[in-house]
Amino acid sequence: MLEPGALPRMNPIDDTHDAALQSWVESANGHPDFPIQNLPFAAFRRTISSVEFRIGVAIGDRIVDLRAAANAGVLEAASPSTLAACRQSCLNGLMAL
Repeated sequence: MLEPGALPRMNPIDDTHDAALQSWVESANGHPDFPIQNLPFAAFRRTISSVEFRIGVAIGDRIVDLRAAANAGVLEAASPSTLAACRQSCLNGLMAL
């Protein structure tokens, strides 16, 4: 528990902050707004579609579908509440975590 007025400890800077870090997704390398160190989360769906929105992370010209990743077991180290949030149609639950 923090003392009144105390600031929480920040995680130390690690290799993920390296400006020379490159992505396996070629279109993400050199992106002016969202380099590999700053990937945007969003709710998305295919253009001209009426299907439910899904949560994803943009990387270059691709989107990692977090619902599909959770369902495929790719996020096996995530907590049950994180997995549930990844399966939602809006970001509120995930961002609240």
